Order: sequence, then structure tokens, then C-alpha cells
Amino acid sequence: MLSIKENDLKLPLVIGVTGHRDIPRDSTEQLSLRVKEIFENLIEKYPNTPLILLTPLADGADRIVATVALEEFKNIVTVCVPLPMDEKNYKDTFGKGKVLLNEEESQKEYDEIIKLVKSQKNNYIPKKIPMLFDKEKYVKLSSAQQRLERRKQYSIVGEYIAIHSHILIALYNENSPREPGGTKEILNKKLSGEYEYMSVLDGDVTYPEQGVVYSIATPRINPDIQDPKNLYEIQRHLSTKDLKIGLTTSKKEKTLFEKIKNYSYSIKKYCNIDTNLNIYAQQHKKIDCFNCDVHDNFKSIKKAVEKDFEKLNINDSLINKNIMLRRSAAYLADRYYKPLLEDQEKIILFIITLIVFILAIKSNISNFSFNTDIDILYVLFLIPLYFILQKFYYIKSKQEDYRALAEGLRIQVAWNMAKINESVSMYYLSHQRGELDWIRSAIRCTNIFYIPSLSNKVQNIDDVKNYWIEDQITYFTNKIPYYQKKEKRSSYLLNVYFIIFILASIIAFFLNVYIENLKHYTWNLTLLDMGQILFIIIPITIMTYLKSKQLFDGYNDILREYKQSLYFFSRAKEMLNDQKQNPQNIIRNLGTEALRENSAWIITRRTKKYDTPT
Repeated sequence: MLSIKENDLKLPLVIGVTGHRDIPRDSTEQLSLRVKEIFENLIEKYPNTPLILLTPLADGADRIVATVALEEFKNIVTVCVPLPMDEKNYKDTFGKGKVLLNEEESQKEYDEIIKLVKSQKNNYIPKKIPMLFDKEKYVKLSSAQQRLERRKQYSIVGEYIAIHSHILIALYNENSPREPGGTKEILNKKLSGEYEYMSVLDGDVTYPEQGVVYSIATPRINPDIQDPKNLYEIQRHLSTKDLKIGLTTSKKEKTLFEKIKNYSYSIKKYCNIDTNLNIYAQQHKKIDCFNCDVHDNFKSIKKAVEKDFEKLNINDSLINKNIMLRRSAAYLADRYYKPLLEDQEKIILFIITLIVFILAIKSNISNFSFNTDIDILYVLFLIPLYFILQKFYYIKSKQEDYRALAEGLRIQVAWNMAKINESVSMYYLSHQRGELDWIRSAIRCTNIFYIPSLSNKVQNIDDVKNYWIEDQITYFTNKIPYYQKKEKRSSYLLNVYFIIFILASIIAFFLNVYIENLKHYTWNLTLLDMGQILFIIIPITIMTYLKSKQLFDGYNDILREYKQSLYFFSRAKEMLNDQKQNPQNIIRNLGTEALRENSAWIITRRTKKYDTPT
């Protein structure tokens, strides 16, 4: 049985590193203090969230940040090392140029840090991530060509870190020139979202994958490069515009971290996000809020994950990590928030029905004894209804978010099984920006768990079929008749009560016109009033309930979407059985189609109740 800890079930906050290699020795202590300050504040702001540090451990900045993480925060931050090329050739680049250590000393320092990295206890996060690199071709190149190839590989690993990190820490000198694979280039890519190697969509016109950067003004050994202004000061960048103007530090910006320290952040059962925060801080808060929910439901989620592992029997620990994250999201959506949602729905339907009943009495029975006092009931019911609706839509949005996260991670797992080295986030929710950005951000950063492979051959297509395709076909096949029956029954009842209501209204009209003095009962109701209660007020009340219920459930919308999804998955299954077809292309195309469909569902389902495979 695989060992599962609480942090294994949580979404990580990924911190990337970029920086200069030629940093003076006497600057190391000050820079380390600034890095420590950033980590401390991130831990304070997001107390429920595990941190992952991506660093290639090049000379200088990379090692300063990694050392702080491994020595000061070894039980909180997990260090992961993306390698731009094979380790032997990479180590040969150490100690070159204007750096502190010679080649032998630098390689020894690297080996010592790698030992600490390997000693980390997290089994589901890779210690090293090799980038795609043609070693045989590189060895045959001339020295000048090798230098160009290294620059390219540095750009690739820099982009990988930038696009897979929520926050990029840059030990950065603003007076440095922009070079391929250099700090300034990677920093600009992170802020602009303009990637050369990591973007899989050529000519993509949707929103770029930008992020936030915390830079530390850093000196360099190179005498041709002046020290930056505000040496060792932490600055926050949210766009490339910040870099162009040099990000002059204002009094407000200087107190950034003091404000963070004084900001009391306590997550309760329902986590509220401060809309005054920048968009990235809101995304990170939502990740922390998700992790808080995982903490509250850890034992139950762990049992569900163990059942998944027994059923799937997949030995790849990195794929298992995403399976665990997917199960966490699915459990919270369907086992935790869905019951809360259903309770809120019952209360809302009851109050709406009651209000309509009162309104119907007031409108149709003018001589009712309490008619003059009944207006107060509107206020008594409408005020709590307003607050209940607010809570309902909040819970609904969380349930929908977690459901969307689970669906995206399900496809990411299927792609990982099929050796499709692409991130689901490139295709997912690109038209639902704003409040849903945190889902794209979370999924994109989970893909670091999948190590890129030189081989694109699918090892076992049956795993993908069993985990995803067969499961979806079975689900939609069973659910379509279920919803058809509910839709038919709901429509039938609505029609019956509508006919009763119309007939009773016509009869009541003629009775009011031609019959004036009917016998009154002691409670001041005429026979006509009683008839209106039975055949007008009660039917219209029941119709209100049924229609409200139908709108909540959205049977027609769900049926249409389920039938379309069933067609896609059934067709993919047939194509996978055809040996002439490329299984990777089928799974990739099915995934992108499912992601588009899921993206379209998200917004419409904000007001609908629906079921999805758990």
C-alpha cells in the first residue's frame, strides 16, 4: 500500500528561480536574508499550502535560493531540479566566466546540494526533471555551436520554470543586458507570457500565461555592469511595464512585506477572497482555501484515493500524484460541497414556494382575515432568502470550481499515461478568465510531476481506456436514461398543474362575474375562495416549485451535453480499437474536445445542479 500524507493530496504553490551566476561573495548573506523573508511571508500568507521550489542549481542565484530552502525550510519547501541538459555536460559548464568558484569547487557545491535534494522525503515530486536534449548531437558540435546550443537549453529550462511557477523569484540586476537564456529574458517572458518553447499553440490569440515576479536587486561581479538602485530591496512586478519603468520603489511598495506580515489570514469553513488583492494573490488564496478543505477532509479523501490505487494499480508515482490531486478535488466537489448545496437548495425552494403561496392568497382572496397584516411576511421571508442565496451561489461556485479542477486533472492524468507531454491548462478555460484563472494556474503547475520523455510511444493504452474512456462511457450511458425520466416526469407534472390552473382561473372568472352573494363560513371565506385555494393557489404554488426545481437541475441542458459527450467518447473508443490509428493523436484530440466542452459547461452550470463521474 502506498504511503499517503496530507500534503500529497494538496495543490502546491510552485516557486521558480532565475538569477545571475556572477554574484559577489559578500552579497550572499544579504540576498539569503531577502530570500528567507520572501519564503516566510509566503508561508504566513498560505499556511495550508505546500511549497515547491524549481531551480536548475546553476552557479550563483540558483544555489543561494536553494540553500535557503533546504536549510531554513526543509520541512515546508520541496526542491526540484529541472536540468537543461544531461547532468555530465551541465556540470562541465560550472565555474566558468566571472563566478566565485572554479570548476572543481562549483561541481562539488552542486553535488552537496543534490545530496540534500535527494534526501527529501516527498515520494511524489521528482528530484530532477531532465529537459529534452540531444546529447549525441551536442557532443559532435564545435565549441561555438555548443555555446549556442547551451543558450537554447538555458532558455528552455528558464521558460519551463517560468511557466510552471506561480511566483518567480529573480535575483536581478536591472542594468544587465538581455541575453538568450539570461535572467532578463526569463523575467520578461514570465511577465509578458510570450514563450518560445513552452507554448504549444502557434499563433495563439487567447490570454498569455503571465505571472508575478519578486525581484531582489542584486550586484554582479562583472565590472561593466553597475549595481542596481535600491540594492537588496525586494520589488514586485506584475507586468513588463514595471520593468520598462524600472519599478521605482514608492513608499507604498516599500511597506509591502510589512503589510503582509500584519495581514491576518484565517481560513474558516467558507473561505472569502479579498477582491482588493491583485489577481495572482487571489489565485494563490483560492489554492490555499482548497488545501484547507483537504485538511478538513483528509481521512475521507485518503480512503477514496486508496480505493483508486487498488482499482488502477499504476506504478508510476508521478502519475499517482496527479491521481491523488484529482481525487481530492472530486471528493470535495461531490462528497463535501454537493450535500451542502442540496441543503441550501431545499431551503431556497421552500421559501420561494411559500412567498408565492402568500402572494397568491393576497391576490385572490381579498376578504381573508389576515390580509391586511400579510405584507410583513414578505419582509420576513425575503431578507433571509437574500442571504441564503448569497451563500448558495458561493457554495455553488466552489463546488463548480472543484468539479472543473477535477475534470481538468482527469484529462491531465490520461495524457500523462499516454506520454503526451502537454499541459491541459494550454487548452482549458481560456475563455473563462477571471475567477477561474486559479484552476488553470493550479493544473499548469501540477504538470511538473510528469517528467518529459524522449519517447512518445504509449506504453499501455489499456490504462487510459480503463481510467478515462470506459469510465466516461459507462457513466454517460447510465445517466442519460435517468435524466430523460426526470425530465419527462417534471414536464408531465408541470403540464397537469398548468391545465388545472387555466381551467380553474376561467371558472373563477365567471363565478366572480355572475355569482355575488355566496354563503360565508365563520372564517370569512366563501365557497369561491375555497375553490380558488384548491384549484388556483395550490396549483400555481406547486408549479412555482416544479419550475424552480427544473431550473436548478437544468435537465434539458444536461441531456444535450451528456449525449454529445457520449458520442465523443464512444467514437474515440472505436478509433483506438483500429490499429491503423495513432492512439496518442486520438487521446490528445479527445482530451482537447473534452476540455472545450468542460469549459463551456462551467459557466452555464453555475446555476444548474448536475452529476459527473466521481
